[in-house]
Amino acid sequence: MSVQNPTRAFTIPGRLVINPTSPGMLSGIFPFGGSELGFVSKSRLTRVQSTTPYNSEARGIDGAAIYRGRERASFSCVLIQYDTTLLNFLWASNTTSPNGFAGANILSLPQPGRNLSPGRVAQGQPLLVAADDPSMPSLLIFAPQYILDAKLDLDRVLNKPYETGFVVACGLDANGYDVREDLMENLSLV
Repeated sequence: MSVQNPTRAFTIPGRLVINPTSPGMLSGIFPFGGSELGFVSKSRLTRVQSTTPYNSEARGIDGAAIYRGRERASFSCVLIQYDTTLLNFLWASNTTSPNGFAGANILSLPQPGRNLSPGRVAQGQPLLVAADDPSMPSLLIFAPQYILDAKLDLDRVLNKPYETGFVVACGLDANGYDVREDLMENLSLV
Protein backbone atom coordinates (compact mmCIF):
# COMPACT_ATOMS: atom_id res chain seq x y z
CA MET A 1 0.00 0.00 0.00
CA SER A 2 1.36 3.43 -0.94
CA VAL A 3 1.80 6.25 1.55
CA GLN A 4 -0.99 8.85 1.48
CA ASN A 5 -0.03 12.32 0.34
CA PRO A 6 -1.79 15.02 2.41
CA THR A 7 -1.12 17.68 -0.23
CA ARG A 8 -3.58 15.88 -2.50
CA ALA A 9 -6.42 16.00 0.04
CA PHE A 10 -8.00 19.27 -1.11
CA THR A 11 -8.12 21.08 -4.41
CA ILE A 12 -8.76 24.76 -3.75
CA PRO A 13 -9.48 26.60 -7.00
CA GLY A 14 -10.09 30.00 -5.44
CA ARG A 15 -11.26 32.29 -2.67
CA LEU A 16 -14.65 33.94 -2.28
CA VAL A 17 -14.48 37.69 -1.66
CA ILE A 18 -17.52 39.78 -0.70
CA ASN A 19 -17.82 43.37 -1.92
CA PRO A 20 -14.53 43.88 -3.77
CA THR A 21 -13.92 47.49 -4.82
CA SER A 22 -12.72 48.89 -8.15
CA PRO A 23 -9.49 50.34 -6.66
CA GLY A 24 -8.88 47.05 -4.82
CA MET A 25 -9.27 45.04 -8.02
CA LEU A 26 -7.01 47.41 -9.95
CA SER A 27 -4.32 47.00 -7.28
CA GLY A 28 -4.33 43.23 -7.82
CA ILE A 29 -3.75 42.63 -4.10
CA PHE A 30 -5.92 40.09 -2.32
CA PRO A 31 -8.68 40.55 -0.95
CA PHE A 32 -9.19 43.31 -3.55
CA GLY A 33 -10.75 45.82 -1.13
CA GLY A 34 -13.39 43.38 0.12
CA SER A 35 -13.75 40.73 2.81
CA GLU A 36 -12.69 37.11 2.32
CA LEU A 37 -15.44 34.62 3.11
CA GLY A 38 -13.47 31.41 2.58
CA PHE A 39 -11.82 28.93 0.22
CA VAL A 40 -13.91 27.61 -2.65
CA SER A 41 -13.28 23.90 -3.11
CA LYS A 42 -16.01 23.20 -5.68
CA SER A 43 -18.09 25.65 -7.67
CA ARG A 44 -20.61 25.77 -10.47
CA LEU A 45 -22.07 28.57 -12.55
CA THR A 46 -25.38 27.54 -14.10
CA ARG A 47 -27.03 29.44 -16.95
CA VAL A 48 -30.59 28.74 -18.04
CA GLN A 49 -31.98 30.24 -21.25
CA SER A 50 -35.72 30.77 -21.62
CA THR A 51 -37.33 30.16 -25.00
CA THR A 52 -40.96 30.69 -25.97
CA PRO A 53 -42.57 29.39 -29.18
CA TYR A 54 -44.76 31.67 -31.34
CA ASN A 55 -47.91 29.97 -32.61
CA SER A 56 -48.98 30.69 -36.18
CA GLU A 57 -52.45 29.22 -36.77
CA ALA A 58 -52.85 31.27 -39.96
CA ARG A 59 -50.17 29.14 -41.60
CA GLY A 60 -51.32 25.96 -39.93
CA ILE A 61 -48.11 25.58 -38.00
CA ASP A 62 -47.71 25.47 -34.25
CA GLY A 63 -44.48 26.86 -32.87
CA ALA A 64 -43.44 28.48 -36.15
CA ALA A 65 -40.79 30.60 -34.45
CA ILE A 66 -38.88 30.64 -31.22
CA TYR A 67 -38.41 33.74 -29.09
CA ARG A 68 -35.10 33.72 -27.24
CA GLY A 69 -35.44 35.24 -23.77
CA ARG A 70 -32.80 36.49 -21.35
CA GLU A 71 -30.43 34.01 -19.76
CA ARG A 72 -30.63 33.54 -16.01
CA ALA A 73 -27.63 32.53 -13.96
CA SER A 74 -26.99 31.11 -10.52
CA PHE A 75 -23.77 30.31 -8.70
CA SER A 76 -23.23 27.64 -6.06
CA CYS A 77 -20.05 26.60 -4.31
CA VAL A 78 -18.69 24.61 -1.40
CA LEU A 79 -16.64 26.58 1.10
CA ILE A 80 -13.93 25.17 3.33
CA GLN A 81 -11.99 27.15 5.96
CA TYR A 82 -14.72 29.80 5.91
CA ASP A 83 -15.35 32.78 8.18
CA THR A 84 -18.35 31.66 10.25
CA THR A 85 -18.99 35.12 11.69
CA LEU A 86 -19.23 36.77 8.28
CA LEU A 87 -21.17 33.85 6.81
CA ASN A 88 -23.80 34.07 9.56
CA PHE A 89 -24.32 37.75 8.80
CA LEU A 90 -25.23 37.09 5.15
CA TRP A 91 -28.64 35.94 6.31
CA ALA A 92 -30.69 36.99 9.31
CA SER A 93 -29.80 34.65 12.15
CA ASN A 94 -31.06 33.83 15.61
CA THR A 95 -29.28 31.85 18.32
CA THR A 96 -32.41 31.03 20.35
CA SER A 97 -33.75 27.58 19.61
CA PRO A 98 -37.45 26.85 20.17
CA ASN A 99 -36.42 23.71 22.09
CA GLY A 100 -33.90 25.51 24.29
CA PHE A 101 -30.85 24.01 22.54
CA ALA A 102 -27.77 26.11 23.35
CA GLY A 103 -25.60 27.25 20.47
CA ALA A 104 -28.27 27.09 17.78
CA ASN A 105 -27.80 29.07 14.59
CA ILE A 106 -31.14 29.48 12.85
CA LEU A 107 -30.77 31.21 9.47
CA SER A 108 -33.57 32.95 7.61
CA LEU A 109 -34.01 35.66 5.05
CA PRO A 110 -35.26 39.04 6.35
CA GLN A 111 -39.06 39.25 6.29
CA PRO A 112 -41.35 42.23 6.92
CA GLY A 113 -43.14 42.28 10.24
CA ARG A 114 -40.53 40.17 12.07
CA ASN A 115 -38.21 41.50 14.72
CA LEU A 116 -35.32 39.37 13.47
CA SER A 117 -32.58 41.73 12.30
CA PRO A 118 -31.46 41.36 8.67
CA GLY A 119 -28.01 40.28 7.67
CA ARG A 120 -25.22 42.84 7.85
CA VAL A 121 -24.00 42.21 4.32
CA ALA A 122 -26.48 43.86 1.99
CA GLN A 123 -27.79 41.87 -0.92
CA GLY A 124 -26.50 43.10 -4.23
CA GLN A 125 -22.91 43.71 -3.12
CA PRO A 126 -20.60 42.13 -5.72
CA LEU A 127 -18.91 38.77 -5.22
CA LEU A 128 -15.56 37.71 -6.58
CA VAL A 129 -14.28 34.15 -6.86
CA ALA A 130 -10.57 34.84 -7.27
CA ALA A 131 -8.66 31.93 -8.75
CA ASP A 132 -5.52 30.97 -6.85
CA ASP A 133 -3.78 30.27 -10.14
CA PRO A 134 -3.54 33.54 -12.15
CA SER A 135 -3.65 31.56 -15.41
CA MET A 136 -7.16 30.29 -14.54
CA PRO A 137 -10.31 32.43 -14.97
CA SER A 138 -11.91 34.17 -12.01
CA LEU A 139 -15.61 34.95 -11.65
CA LEU A 140 -17.22 38.30 -10.81
CA ILE A 141 -20.93 38.40 -9.86
CA PHE A 142 -22.27 41.96 -9.97
CA ALA A 143 -25.64 41.76 -8.17
CA PRO A 144 -26.00 38.50 -6.19
CA GLN A 145 -29.15 37.57 -4.30
CA TYR A 146 -28.51 34.99 -1.60
CA ILE A 147 -30.71 31.87 -1.81
CA LEU A 148 -31.22 30.25 1.56
CA ASP A 149 -33.32 27.21 0.50
CA ALA A 150 -30.74 25.99 -2.00
CA LYS A 151 -27.94 26.59 0.53
CA LEU A 152 -29.70 24.45 3.13
CA ASP A 153 -30.29 21.70 0.55
CA LEU A 154 -26.61 21.74 -0.39
CA ASP A 155 -25.57 21.69 3.29
CA ARG A 156 -27.34 18.33 3.76
CA VAL A 157 -24.80 16.50 1.60
CA LEU A 158 -21.64 18.25 2.82
CA ASN A 159 -19.21 17.21 5.51
CA LYS A 160 -20.21 19.50 8.38
CA PRO A 161 -18.60 21.48 9.99
CA TYR A 162 -15.69 21.32 7.54
CA GLU A 163 -17.74 22.36 4.50
CA THR A 164 -20.67 24.70 3.98
CA GLY A 165 -22.75 25.60 0.95
CA PHE A 166 -23.10 29.03 -0.63
CA VAL A 167 -25.71 29.75 -3.32
CA VAL A 168 -26.70 32.98 -5.07
CA ALA A 169 -28.90 34.00 -7.97
CA CYS A 170 -27.12 36.38 -10.31
CA GLY A 171 -29.22 39.51 -10.73
CA LEU A 172 -28.56 42.50 -12.97
CA ASP A 173 -26.76 45.58 -11.70
CA ALA A 174 -27.55 49.17 -12.79
CA ASN A 175 -25.49 48.70 -15.98
CA GLY A 176 -27.21 45.44 -16.97
CA TYR A 177 -24.29 43.15 -16.03
CA ASP A 178 -24.84 39.86 -14.20
CA VAL A 179 -21.67 37.71 -14.40
CA ARG A 180 -18.25 38.16 -15.95
CA GLU A 181 -15.68 35.37 -16.15
CA ASP A 182 -12.14 36.18 -17.20
CA LEU A 183 -8.55 36.29 -15.98
CA MET A 184 -8.25 38.36 -12.79
CA GLU A 185 -6.24 41.05 -14.59
CA ASN A 186 -9.13 41.67 -17.00
CA LEU A 187 -11.97 41.90 -14.47
CA SER A 188 -13.37 45.18 -13.17
CA LEU A 189 -16.59 46.43 -11.60
CA VAL A 190 -17.10 49.08 -14.28
